[in-house]
Amino acid sequence: MMLCFPYACYWIFKYSKEVAAGEAKAGITPTDNSIVNLLLYIFGFGIVSMLILQAQLNEIAKKQS
Repeated sequence: MMLCFPYACYWIFKYSKEVAAGEAKAGITPTDNSIVNLLLYIFGFGIVSMLILQAQLNEIAKKQS
């Protein structure tokens, strides 16, 4: 259980960076929300950080279709 929180923080930070790279690849101006998402997760608003990631992924999908 002790390893779950640090790994989740790492996951949020890493995939926020990857989504920003995906935005750049799709031709969208990349928005790097990695620090914002990490802070939201640390302070108990993890669902909000996941919603931000999903919104960014939706924009990438909309641009590619």
